[in-house]
Amino acid sequence: MNEYKLRNGTCGILVLGHVATCLALIVMFAQSGFTESEFTTSLALITPVTGTHVAAGIQFIVRNRHRISIPKKRISKAFAALTLCLVFAVTACLILLVLAKGANIVPMKFETFKNILLAFETTFGVYLTTVITGLYDLPEPQIVAHGSENNVL
Repeated sequence: MNEYKLRNGTCGILVLGHVATCLALIVMFAQSGFTESEFTTSLALITPVTGTHVAAGIQFIVRNRHRISIPKKRISKAFAALTLCLVFAVTACLILLVLAKGANIVPMKFETFKNILLAFETTFGVYLTTVITGLYDLPEPQIVAHGSENNVL
């Protein structure tokens, strides 16, 4: 597999999966599976990961707007499989979590649901930051200590 195909596959799964998660949330809200407050809180927790990935893709396209063809670097099967499987699995888990809570298949308080959702999204966000940086050739994120902007850690 090449990097170009993995980039497109990852982006496609992530965007479609998060759209499906948001649609599941909307359907469950319409069927009174979530209160208005629970719905807006859940939506606010789900959307940032998608926004981050889409922004990286747009930045890559804009930065390479003058290139006629993009080099198609080969990548290992292990990296491709890990990336695609993890993105698909976490996205599927998010959809199932929303459906399970909304349809009350797994009775849980909203606070528990929110904590599980936060754990998934945080872990997934950290992993995606690493993958996105590599796939889209973005500069490595730099951590700056508060009050020492000139000293990068």
